[in-house]
Amino acid sequence: CGQQSDTDYGPSVCLPEGVDLGDAPDLAAARRANFTAWQPHKSTGIITVANPHNADNAASVWNFSLFECGLRPFFLLAALDALMNMGIWLCVYLHPNLWPDQAIPAMYWHAHEMLFGFVTASVAGFLLTAVPNWTGRTPYRGLPLAVLAALWLAGRLAMAPWSPVSLFMASAIDLAFYPALAFVLAAPLIQAKKLRNLLFLGLLSALFRSE
Repeated sequence: CGQQSDTDYGPSVCLPEGVDLGDAPDLAAARRANFTAWQPHKSTGIITVANPHNADNAASVWNFSLFECGLRPFFLLAALDALMNMGIWLCVYLHPNLWPDQAIPAMYWHAHEMLFGFVTASVAGFLLTAVPNWTGRTPYRGLPLAVLAALWLAGRLAMAPWSPVSLFMASAIDLAFYPALAFVLAAPLIQAKKLRNLLFLGLLSALFRSE
């Protein structure tokens, strides 16, 4: 260490031998690019370092990071849904008497949930992440993403074998996710004139018609 110099980002900075802070005006900018804040705590004197990579998102520090991009909630839900479906199926396979009499047959329910639960969540996570990249718009995040995730989850709860909801109402709740997702995705694709990418919405249409 050559010399110690008082700076605006800490009580002192150790400079290499032969380097003077006044002779290197870019040093301060480089330091700020790597560490945006060096501020000792008033009572403990401990220096806290802020990561600058999220400087543009400083105002969203309190946002729930799960809903910061489309793949996060839906890929997580798809994984949890697959595990839960396999767990329920295994329990019912070993103990058939656990399956409610008023529910649809267990084999049909399992096939329905793997296709219209797991696959649909995976497709939604992919499209909600890909469309912003295709169109150059900001990623889907926050409340709209949370509403879509809640709508998908409502369909899973409604279609659960122990749900008190009638089969007709459960189907209506489950089907509502597809037009909501298509509406969210279609608008930016049309505005950006990415009409060929609208073909991906045909997959949603096929899932909707199949269900």
